[in-house]
Amino acid sequence: MSEDCLYMNIWAPSIEYRGNREVHKAAVMMFIHGGSYDTGGSSVAYYDGTNLVHNHDDLIVITFNYRLNVFGFPNAPDLDPSKQNLGLLDQVDLENRLAIEWVYENIAKFGGDPDRILLFGHSAGAASADIHSYAYPDNPIVSAIALHSGTAPLLTSAPDHRNWNELSTAVGCGVGAQSFQCMKKVPAMQIVETRARGNYTFHPIVDNVLVFSDYAARAEMGKLARLPTLAGITGREYSAFLPLSQTSVDGIAIHVLSQQIFNCPLRESVRIRVDHQVPTWRYVYHGNFTNLSPIPWLGAYHGAEIPMVFGNFNISIPSSAREVEVSQYMQGAWVAFAKDPMGLSEYGWPEFSFDEPTLINLALNNTVQAIFASSSSWDTFCVSI
Repeated sequence: MSEDCLYMNIWAPSIEYRGNREVHKAAVMMFIHGGSYDTGGSSVAYYDGTNLVHNHDDLIVITFNYRLNVFGFPNAPDLDPSKQNLGLLDQVDLENRLAIEWVYENIAKFGGDPDRILLFGHSAGAASADIHSYAYPDNPIVSAIALHSGTAPLLTSAPDHRNWNELSTAVGCGVGAQSFQCMKKVPAMQIVETRARGNYTFHPIVDNVLVFSDYAARAEMGKLARLPTLAGITGREYSAFLPLSQTSVDGIAIHVLSQQIFNCPLRESVRIRVDHQVPTWRYVYHGNFTNLSPIPWLGAYHGAEIPMVFGNFNISIPSSAREVEVSQYMQGAWVAFAKDPMGLSEYGWPEFSFDEPTLINLALNNTVQAIFASSSSWDTFCVSI
């Protein structure tokens, strides 16, 4: 175990297949994995870009790792505030040319188009993508973003350093000005095991460099990159966080928690963009396919749409013909968005409006084509709080 984790995976068509790379530069889909800034990685099978690249011409898919939990978001009292969110700096730091800027500077060598990079992420990865749009309003590098079940305020640590102090004390480094230097000498695996036993959580902190406390106010000041945005959630987000051993669940509780944690914050993020005339599309994924949701009450749980977008829906259990069609339809939309930030309009998807039936329902009753509806009934809980 070490911090030597900053690796990137790139899937691109072969040179022979693509022909003249100088003439036909491929659009790029760059994915940030989720995991509450605590777990996860780019090696998850559902994030494999092989099928997505194989199914579409002129496309490159990229996934990458970034530092997590205490290694990525230490919240140490003796560490400069601008260096607390190391995991986010791994993703994009204009001074150190890390993941996103590295792709921008080098993707042409793989046949990619640096001016057509879709940054998309799930959960904490979506929050990270949203954070980038506020942190770099004038030079976001990417051409569009897609937010899967996450927005910038999703998870933050309290500024009182309690999580750091408790973990530092547990490994024998105590608290105070020297705790950071002491912790650097502790074996990484010891820190990991101690953190797991104590259930200490580490998330980004508000540093007013990358992470802010009032995103609506920043948008009003013009501090929001005007990136075309695709944003959405799944129909039963919270079911993913319940024990799979349960034979039945409280559907109302799942709905309320899904709304409170995921839909309402996403609605606010969408509202900010719509109010500032940023091209925005909004979806809800409802698919309930037995090979991805083997327990009936799971439904469209947190992350259920990710294998559909990547075309990795049949890793373990064979898929149905309808599931293949739905995945192909969804892949087509995300690829159209990557190739052209306004490509979703050509795909037949309307830009989102709170006043029109423009909420994009995907796989509703496992249907292939999107069904457009008003968001008013879906957002009733958000309006009432």
